[in-house]
Amino acid sequence: MPDLAHLRYIVEDSIGKHMYENAVFLADKLVTMSRGAPDDVYLLTQAFMFTRQHRRALHVLRQHRLATSSPRFTYMTAKCLAECQEWDECLATLDDTVLEHAAQEAAAEAAAAGGGK
Repeated sequence: MPDLAHLRYIVEDSIGKHMYENAVFLADKLVTMSRGAPDDVYLLTQAFMFTRQHRRALHVLRQHRLATSSPRFTYMTAKCLAECQEWDECLATLDDTVLEHAAQEAAAEAAAAGGGK
């Protein structure tokens, strides 16, 4: 059984050498073996993007509930939606994320202001 770190290296190397179909195949195995580790899901969606399989990338992001879990996944989700010409959903994804970050910043500022009294 291959070591996950070694398999990640091979996937990254395949992407670096423009061997995208190879990267898709191996990254799919990697996601399965790592039980959907976010970094591995990101590698798989990257490989899907390079092979213009935007709907598959979007499906994987949603399946693992990572579509808007961090800025890199939000960007990937928005990019997939834009490539699929799903403009309204793309904008909604970005708007929701911007609103979430603004709410988090406001809460942090309120906590800091309240904590300083």
